[in-house]
Amino acid sequence: MIKYFIITFWILCAFSGFSQENNTSKSETVGFAIIENPPIFPGCENIEKKLQKRCLQNQIVKHVSKNFNTKLANEVGLEPGKTKLYVNFEIASDGTIKNAKARGEHKALEEEGIRVIYSLPKMTPGHHEGNAVDVKYTLPVVLMVGKKMEDDITNKVNIQYIKDNIKKVIEKGSSNLTNETVYEKIRKLGYKPKDEVKVFTQFSVDNDGFVKNIKARGPHKIFENEAIKILKQLPKIELAGKNNVGISNEFNLPIIIVIEKPKKKK
Repeated sequence: MIKYFIITFWILCAFSGFSQENNTSKSETVGFAIIENPPIFPGCENIEKKLQKRCLQNQIVKHVSKNFNTKLANEVGLEPGKTKLYVNFEIASDGTIKNAKARGEHKALEEEGIRVIYSLPKMTPGHHEGNAVDVKYTLPVVLMVGKKMEDDITNKVNIQYIKDNIKKVIEKGSSNLTNETVYEKIRKLGYKPKDEVKVFTQFSVDNDGFVKNIKARGPHKIFENEAIKILKQLPKIELAGKNNVGISNEFNLPIIIVIEKPKKKK
C-alpha cells in the first residue's frame, strides 16, 4: 500500500522567532525563549525544572504528529517532496491556546495546523517575574509529501520500457564476453555456458532521453563492464509521464547476462 503523505515534525528552533522580545510587553506576553518558568504540559509536572521546556516541546510535537490529518495531501495536490508549515500561537495566562495562525503552501494545511493546535490540552500557565503571562510559541512543521499512485504506475511503465530496450540491445549487439580471451578468463572464474550472471546497475536518464551516470555492481569487473557497455548502447529513451514532472529519472535495474561459448572462427 502506497503512503501518499508522510508527516514528520522537526523542532527547528521552535522559539527562534521570539528571541528579540527581551522584556515583558504591556499585554504581558513573553517569548518562549526568555520565559522564566515555561508553561507545563500535562504529564510534565514532575520533570526536573530545567527539562520542562524540552518536555513541553516534545509533547506538543507528539500531539500534532498524532492528530494531524495526513490524508489532506491527496486533496490539495502538492508536488512530492518537502513543504513547510509554520504555526504561531500563544499559551495564555490561563493555560489555554489562543491567537493561533499558520503559514504554509496551502490553505487546507494551514487550517489543519490551526485546528490541531487548538486541540492541545489546557496547560499550567507560564510565569515571568512572578506573574502568569501569555507565552508566544512557534512550531515549524516539515511535511513530506509522497508519490501519487499515478506517478508510481508511470515509473513502472518507464522501467519496463527500459528493460525491453536492454533486451533488444543484448539480442542485437555483439558481446565482449564472446571474445575467446575474455571467455577463457570467465571459465577460470568457474562459469560455464548457459550460466546466468546478475549485475545490478544504477543510472539516470537526462531530459534529452540519454542514459548517464552509469554504475554497475556484479561478481566480477568483467560482468560490470559488460553491463555498462549494454546501457551505453541504449537508444534515446522517451520516458512516460507529462513532461516527467514529479517522475523520477533515476533507475535501479538488474541485468542478466547469459554465458555463451565463443563461436569458432571459420
